[in-house]
Formats: sequence, structure tokens, C-alpha cells
Amino acid sequence: VEYVKQYKDDPVVLENTAKIKQCVDSTLTEEDRAHATTFIEKIEASPLC
Repeated sequence: VEYVKQYKDDPVVLENTAKIKQCVDSTLTEEDRAHATTFIEKIEASPLC
């Protein structure tokens, strides 16, 4: 949520981000989180993104 807040100051976007984070935190396994983190790191490392 804090990460998104750096780029988007829209209250609706921040509220939705918080809801998504809460859902993800309560439903994903540690393995799922690791895969998601790896995926995000690959996107951030790509010069095309």
C-alpha cells in the first residue's frame, strides 16, 4: 500500500490496494508469495517495463 501511495494519491486506488493486500495476505501460501515476489522482481528488472 505504501509503495502504491508513492505513485498514486487517489483515495479509491489506495483503498482498493489495501483490500487487495488484505485478501492476498489472508489467502496466499508462503510458496505462492515467493512465486509472486519472483514474478514482480523479474518485471521490475526488465528494461521494457
